[in-house]
Amino acid sequence: MRNKLRNVFFPLSSLIISIFLLLIPFFSSGGRLNMESAFFLCSYNDPARSIFSRIFDPFRNDWSLYQARELSYFTDLIDAEIIALSSLHGNGNFHSVITLLFTIGILIILQISWRKLFSPELDEKMTALTVIFLTLTPCVMFNAFFRSAKYGTALGAALAAAGTAVIIRERGCGKAAGRAGTFTAAALLLSGLFDRQGAFLAAIWTMGCGTMLLFRLLRQRGNTAEASTVKTAEKNQYLHGIVLLTLKLLSVNFILFIYARYLAPLLIFQANGYWPDGGAQKLDLTGTNLLKIVLDGWVFNFGNLGTAITGLGGISGIFAGSAAAMLLTLGYFLLYRRTGDGRVLSAGWLLLMFELAMTAAGGVMSLKHPYLLTPWVMTSAYFLPALIIYGFFGISLAGMAAKGGLQLNYRVIFPVMLILVALKTQSLFRDERIFSATPAHEEILKAINDQSYD
Repeated sequence: MRNKLRNVFFPLSSLIISIFLLLIPFFSSGGRLNMESAFFLCSYNDPARSIFSRIFDPFRNDWSLYQARELSYFTDLIDAEIIALSSLHGNGNFHSVITLLFTIGILIILQISWRKLFSPELDEKMTALTVIFLTLTPCVMFNAFFRSAKYGTALGAALAAAGTAVIIRERGCGKAAGRAGTFTAAALLLSGLFDRQGAFLAAIWTMGCGTMLLFRLLRQRGNTAEASTVKTAEKNQYLHGIVLLTLKLLSVNFILFIYARYLAPLLIFQANGYWPDGGAQKLDLTGTNLLKIVLDGWVFNFGNLGTAITGLGGISGIFAGSAAAMLLTLGYFLLYRRTGDGRVLSAGWLLLMFELAMTAAGGVMSLKHPYLLTPWVMTSAYFLPALIIYGFFGISLAGMAAKGGLQLNYRVIFPVMLILVALKTQSLFRDERIFSATPAHEEILKAINDQSYD
């Protein structure tokens, strides 16, 4: 009975604390409104237009930068309606209810999946502290109405990471792995419909799965003598499972391509009478300094990771994030060397591929959007999907170590985590994006509810 109460107490208390932290900005200020948001907030609340035309309109919702993320426009519209309704009832604010719900959903997914995957070997206090640890990050507690795209992408990424962890646990074969593969594919489809970063994550997952399939085929071809042993059936079952997963992920990429290239433009034309310009999705690297792209990607990826872990910015944050990523990756390969468990090796390779891909993505994003590397923008929701995946890799390493029979030194781990929580809390309470409101608050709210207001 005592163990059951303990198993429930820590996960539940961490969620309550995290939700309380997320609600602090809601009661401390009226929220912030990004300069971009002020424009499309009025567009979402235009009563003269149908909901269909307001959603399928990148001209007004994205400055004509078509990105095939109309699902995020739909959730942004819900937020805009809530803001307009709250202002009519004398409680006007620029908080995003949708992003709050998405964030709470992500934390619940992480807590439930980690417990199911690694309990009871992994101490519940560690998963509980990790959830609080992730919450105390600027891109999680971002107090503003901006866009729900990255939060929706992060929600899909959390679901996909949970499904992938089950696939790895089941060694890629069996009914449980098959169901988890379908679940992962659906989660990545959801993520890709929210934002182009989600489509990129779907491509990363497919590349990772395809690489594992290629390694398996090459290994099997080079070991024909071994193929005649009693383990042949297991190996064939594993191969069959990876092939099916690769096909599911390829299907997701195909659906996202068809939607972005054909279906969404057609719906936009039907809704508003124009064809969107796909120039925002094109990339021309002619004359580009590739070294600068790599360095910018490094700053975005590992600088954000360092800020998320320590609360530090600048060079200190980049150094901390780089060191953390190196130790995390090294940890997987050292654990594999000690346990010989192929699942650990698979997770390590996926992490390494993810780090390289996110560095490349950060460089390309900064090329298209140079302001990405400014402190205010860099630590916003752009990094949230990657943060969730890094957090999953971190707790998975501890969980795999515990499952492998290694005794984790919690007397060292918990004090270090508490110190880092204290550092992050201190830096967070100095962040004006979280605990301040937008100037000209009332004037903007009047414009939302009165289209003739100047």
